[in-house]
Amino acid sequence: MDARLRELEEENARLRAAAAARDGIAGSIADLVGRTPLLRVSSPPGAAELVAKLEFLNPGGSVKDRAALEIVLDAERRGKLVRGSSILVDATSGNTGVALAMVAAARGYGCVVAMPRLGPNMERYALIRAYGGVVLLSEPGEGSEGMLRLAAAAAARLGDRAYACSQFTNPANADAHVKTTGPELWAQCGG
Repeated sequence: MDARLRELEEENARLRAAAAARDGIAGSIADLVGRTPLLRVSSPPGAAELVAKLEFLNPGGSVKDRAALEIVLDAERRGKLVRGSSILVDATSGNTGVALAMVAAARGYGCVVAMPRLGPNMERYALIRAYGGVVLLSEPGEGSEGMLRLAAAAAARLGDRAYACSQFTNPANADAHVKTTGPELWAQCGG
């Protein structure tokens, strides 16, 4: 297990170094998560300078790419995932599902996402499927409980192969921003 942990730590370091260096050619779509630019936004005279971090430029199209990647890297570091066998499972209203499917495809895992059946989500369903993910649809009237119930049922059916990402309670979700977003903003704004 120590060798596997060391291997995962080395891969994590390589992934972060590749993202930081931006050598022009990424080895994986996951290497492109983060390092998003800032845009100066017009501010009234005398007001504080306002900048926006353009997270939509992440490869999956949202800030959720950061959380999905950190959730997966954290699970790998803890030995919870097996490439070619493990399946990420979570409930989401959309962007995290796209990000999880993208990261799962890049890192060799399956992905099952439970989402509400809503017209505006059609594009997200298609993106998740394009990355090889499976979409389970709950009825809109069931709210978050419907998505969570479907995700829990899917994880139970998959047994040991399932990894419940639990984005709403997983500390790695917030850790992504402590490890990447915060330091990027600090550096980009000159400390």
